[in-house]
Amino acid sequence: MTNTTHSVALETSASAAHPSSNRTVTHPKDVDPTQWRSAISCLSPESRREFTENWGLKVFDPSQNLELHLDFSLLMSRNGFRELAELRATLFRAGERILLKQTLSLDRTTFLSDSPEIRLQDSILNSLGSRGTLQNKGHHLTWDFRVPPSESDKHWRWMPAFVRRLTGNPFQMGTLWRGPVPQGKIVLNGETLLLSDKSSCSLVRSFGRKTWQQGTWVCAPHFIEENGGTADLSLEGLALTPNGHLFSRWLEPRVFRVHHKGVIHEINTLTQSFHARSFSQFPNWKFEAHASDLRFVGDFSGELKNSIGLTNENTNGQIQYLTRVFSPKGTLLIYRNGKLEGRFSTSTGTSLEFMSEQPNTYVGSYH
Repeated sequence: MTNTTHSVALETSASAAHPSSNRTVTHPKDVDPTQWRSAISCLSPESRREFTENWGLKVFDPSQNLELHLDFSLLMSRNGFRELAELRATLFRAGERILLKQTLSLDRTTFLSDSPEIRLQDSILNSLGSRGTLQNKGHHLTWDFRVPPSESDKHWRWMPAFVRRLTGNPFQMGTLWRGPVPQGKIVLNGETLLLSDKSSCSLVRSFGRKTWQQGTWVCAPHFIEENGGTADLSLEGLALTPNGHLFSRWLEPRVFRVHHKGVIHEINTLTQSFHARSFSQFPNWKFEAHASDLRFVGDFSGELKNSIGLTNENTNGQIQYLTRVFSPKGTLLIYRNGKLEGRFSTSTGTSLEFMSEQPNTYVGSYH
């Protein structure tokens, strides 16, 4: 990539880039989580409470050992007294961990149904890219980059329909982007970091009236084979415990999406979720999942020095504790009809997150 600064043109109509987002939507349950449409914008004035929406963008540049997470979060409490918007950035570079965030009242946030984008003061996120600035705790961060054109085979609805039906929780979660970053830059404390041609990004959004008590999430976009070659393989996985339901302890969705040798395996039916296995204990997560004649066995582990503790507020005012682990190591074994077909190791850009009801004593402080 040439050393030329770029200004990302984000003012272009995002809906023009995605004509399907122009259809009329009047209720959050009709919002497709893999499309550009704010769910909160569909709430009527009398129902503007007990709702949360989050857009989580991750950018990774292996050539600089750089990882940036941007979280655009919107919250309406159950009692109707709190309507907040928060922008949070967590950056990891060569062992350095930096957190910046800004909290605003919801009325200072733009999320119009006819203009599918999120604006928090000077920061913007839409289908063309993201641009913004944050400053606190002695750090100043700005970013400006494009994202790849949306491709339908990169979209994925995480939440199985059976979870929404049985829990009565219209919680939705979907992947909108996953791929390279064509151009962009990050400026940290006056130092300009141009994203290389090896950079990648992903965007996952979620929304609903209920939140989740605990869970584990992994995103591993790159793997290498035993001989050191690049594998045609990527993985997204999630195990969650629903909040506030009588059968929550067995209604734990364990869902996975594996892209292997040009074939996408989506593991998120009731039967597949029931037979999947998950064991999570910070900073490790082991799981097993099945798809037809294939069996996937994963083992991911991180290091305490590469983790950061974060807090989120849910719709009933309780604090949830999120531990984000940068650059964890992981292996994925793939069996076909009981026979080992391949053993793979994570390469670059892997993320591992743990959410819990109580803070982890090993993590130390949460922010």
